[in-house]
Amino acid sequence: MTNRTSARTRIHRNLTRAVICLVGVGMAGCQPTEVLVAESDDEPSLRYALSAAELEDVQFIAASNDWTLDEAMERVGWQPRFAELVGWARATYPDEFAGAAATPEGPGQARLQFKGDVPAEIARDPRLRGIDVQYRSGLGYSEAELHGQQLEVHQGLLDAGFVHVVSSYDIDNGEVDVELGANHLVFSPRELEDFLPEAARAPNVNISIVEPNDGELYELFGGGSFEMAGGSDNVCTAGVMVSDGVTDGMLTAGHCADALTLENTRGATEHTATFIAQHGGFPFDPSGNSPTGDFGDFQWHSFTTDVPSTSFFQNFGVRREAWSVRTAFRNATLCRFGQVTGKHCDEVFRTNVSSGADARLVAMRNDNGMGGDSGGPWYLGNSVYGIEKGSRRIWFKKRELFSQLIHVGSALGVTVSLCQRRTCQPGDCGHVSVGCGATTFCGECDGECESYCPNGSCCPESGVCVDDGVFCGF
Repeated sequence: MTNRTSARTRIHRNLTRAVICLVGVGMAGCQPTEVLVAESDDEPSLRYALSAAELEDVQFIAASNDWTLDEAMERVGWQPRFAELVGWARATYPDEFAGAAATPEGPGQARLQFKGDVPAEIARDPRLRGIDVQYRSGLGYSEAELHGQQLEVHQGLLDAGFVHVVSSYDIDNGEVDVELGANHLVFSPRELEDFLPEAARAPNVNISIVEPNDGELYELFGGGSFEMAGGSDNVCTAGVMVSDGVTDGMLTAGHCADALTLENTRGATEHTATFIAQHGGFPFDPSGNSPTGDFGDFQWHSFTTDVPSTSFFQNFGVRREAWSVRTAFRNATLCRFGQVTGKHCDEVFRTNVSSGADARLVAMRNDNGMGGDSGGPWYLGNSVYGIEKGSRRIWFKKRELFSQLIHVGSALGVTVSLCQRRTCQPGDCGHVSVGCGATTFCGECDGECESYCPNGSCCPESGVCVDDGVFCGF
């Protein structure tokens, strides 16, 4: 990578075209699809505009994988900004957006896909500066269409009596993949067709039958900051703070026990938690009497006298503020903290996975969790993405699953409580407090210098040394 010191940034987009063949929804055989590869000469700072917390996680990821910091930056450093754009693109173009991914072709590569043409507004979005983006257009399907089809197939199989049902969709080829556990209905693949609902017979639906295994869902009771009320057995990990506008509370996984107490650190003071509501996390009942988790696996608790905080443990004894809720995308690297296994980072395998009676889950590539990690936060930097559900053997190996926080409002009618930050206001100068324990520089203060702060900042009469006396501000 070439370093540039010029204050001005020049962007060169060299667009090349290729023809690829995809089989997707409503497409017969191979169709020509345009692939636009955008290359940029942006300064590295535009590509890696990381917060201190995000940089800390990138350094942790580098150490965990025996990568150099440069390698980790190439693989992960651009992802927070890309995740922000992905959430916006999905909401702005729901009928055209066909998925996003970090591509395996090379480090630092991203991909955006669309049913038809690439919206010009997205191709010009400044959040993509410095990121090598591959655009796939003319796919003939949107992510919303695939998701709707996947949910119809999944529910149809549950209604047909299948108990072990895991489904997701593949944004690469527009197909729905289903894994069925052999049960009393099906004894061999040849008999499968007799029991499939109509939705599962579509040509882009792939169904695999797996033998029963010991990969049952970890209920993840057994360690962490949430304990059984009246006992000493740790069962789950607290997630993030939520509110319904009147009551503040703490989120955890829906399959955790209802009667719990919360400890900030194991063995510390116990705080009685009051169960309020649950969504998902119920064992699947083929009779249909058990509620389904259409938006994931959540529950939340309130506290009579204690006040939940917008900070969360990102590692043992180390807290971090939650500033934003972001959307997971395929191959993104995220981190998780659980009270049993601590901090681990992994790549997203699939989004919008349905497992048993719970839907809209995210599956990771590996399984680093243990009993007691359920409910723990998934995050990168100061952005939170979800809470741990548990582990299940899906697609030939055990993988961790989590519920996305973007769905918690639909699930429970609550919102994630975030530390409120502000930007520089008219009249601000020097390093000004913007909330969440942070300061930002809002320009030099006017006036003659009355004193100097330890960093050499000139401080006029209107300013004082802030941030432990280091910077000049108000």
